[in-house]
Amino acid sequence: MAELGLLNTGMLDQRLALHWIQESIAAFGESPSKVTLFGDSTGAVSMYSHMMAYGGRDDRLFQQTLNALLTNSAPKGFNTTEQLSESLAKNNRTLPKQSPRIFPPQPLPNTTVSKLPGLYPTAPRLGCPYNTGDTRLTPGGLDKKACSIFGDLVIVAPAQQHAATLAAGGVSVYCYRFKLPPASAAPARGVSTGVEQANVFSNLDLGASAWDRALAYEMASTWVSFAHGLDPNPGSHSTLPHWPEYGKEANIIVFNGHQGTYREEGIEYITQNVLPDGVL
Repeated sequence: MAELGLLNTGMLDQRLALHWIQESIAAFGESPSKVTLFGDSTGAVSMYSHMMAYGGRDDRLFQQTLNALLTNSAPKGFNTTEQLSESLAKNNRTLPKQSPRIFPPQPLPNTTVSKLPGLYPTAPRLGCPYNTGDTRLTPGGLDKKACSIFGDLVIVAPAQQHAATLAAGGVSVYCYRFKLPPASAAPARGVSTGVEQANVFSNLDLGASAWDRALAYEMASTWVSFAHGLDPNPGSHSTLPHWPEYGKEANIIVFNGHQGTYREEGIEYITQNVLPDGVL
């Protein structure tokens, strides 16, 4: 980490823990060559940081990762939520010099800034938080549209770009999209970061439906299968469709429990015109 100018001792603590696992895992009857890291949100960012640490050097501390969210790619010219909400056109603010970034923000051409908002609908029922209908959680008439754009800028598009970059380098990558709100959530909450954890660990609330529980069991099976054999497909007994590698076709399996929209045109535009070229 120090080679990149980062002095986050927490990351060094994590790396020390990974070294301890390598030294101690055999005592628990497991193999040091089959360590899988799993993280959600900040945990996923930590894992990607370890993948990039020391120039991407492979210290064989883990075999694979399960990242529920990858957001390490800084969009050109968009640094904060405040900046985006002020105006998409005001895109040339820079970070303080004492805050090193792998990809320094760069101004976007006016043509790019002008086109991006037009790729997203203004109707609240199609905005973020998704699956919340016409409900507005703030007084702003375009806030749900702005949240859609911001989410795709810092979460969805970078995650797909990471997947494409890794796949192009010959790495086996499997991607999913989760569109199912938790059974106990109020409708206005929509789908937020981390809501799939209850399904991944097959630990739903008592009031969950039989359909929800069946999906949770299947999702837990895919995670275990991936950790054990590098393939998320549990086998012929599963009721889920085959989960293909991301590959050149950009395959993504969708865990879907409701109708919704997906911003393919906007996400592709962000990937091609807004994000840095290459993330590894």
